[in-house]
Amino acid sequence: MPSAMFALMDVKVKNVGGITQTFSPIAQMRVVDEALTKYQLSLLILGAEKDTYLPQSDHLKPGQTIRGQVGFEIPARATRLAMFTKDYYDGGLRSYMAIPLPEKPEATPTAVP
Repeated sequence: MPSAMFALMDVKVKNVGGITQTFSPIAQMRVVDEALTKYQLSLLILGAEKDTYLPQSDHLKPGQTIRGQVGFEIPARATRLAMFTKDYYDGGLRSYMAIPLPEKPEATPTAVP
């Protein structure tokens, strides 16, 4: 059984407010599991897909949208995952989204000679 899994997600971020906002995926995005363990973006995954990762924006204007991928390395034993974003300055919760987990495959029976 693998000890870790990777979650790679395509994400669209839109500034729905009335003022320009700073957005930093590395500083603001996390995945949390049922035990409330937090996982940060995996720079290894971002490095592998460097042309498609979600960009950092120092000036996300009102109504502006950016899109890209984010990736997390998570222990295979983790359960009930959710991704959230926090405010860049005060750490307050900005958004929350449940992440569906793949079904755990059953062991393949082996023939006994």
